[in-house]
Amino acid sequence: MTSTVLKSFAAIGASIALVACTTVTPHLDAAFGLSVEEATDLQIMDPLALFDPNPVVGMDGVSAVSTIRHYQSTFATPQAPANVFAIGPSLGSALGGGTNPGNP
Repeated sequence: MTSTVLKSFAAIGASIALVACTTVTPHLDAAFGLSVEEATDLQIMDPLALFDPNPVVGMDGVSAVSTIRHYQSTFATPQAPANVFAIGPSLGSALGGGTNPGNP
């Protein structure tokens, strides 16, 4: 009787060990990355624009180049670091010069 009980526990233990080694998320693994792909696809305004021979209506070339150069020039000099110790109202708003609706 004791050997039968031991064999039963061994069989149960072996089956638990085998179940622990199986993959529990095969359906999730199959869909891995689909949410990122869907979010990217939703950000494309016209997916068929690649096949449209008409030019895009918008900014002319001179204005676009000027805008890009201005944008890139904003990174030429770094911004001054913010004062992280100035928590609370600034001096201007304390003297009534701020835009705080509580100040007259």
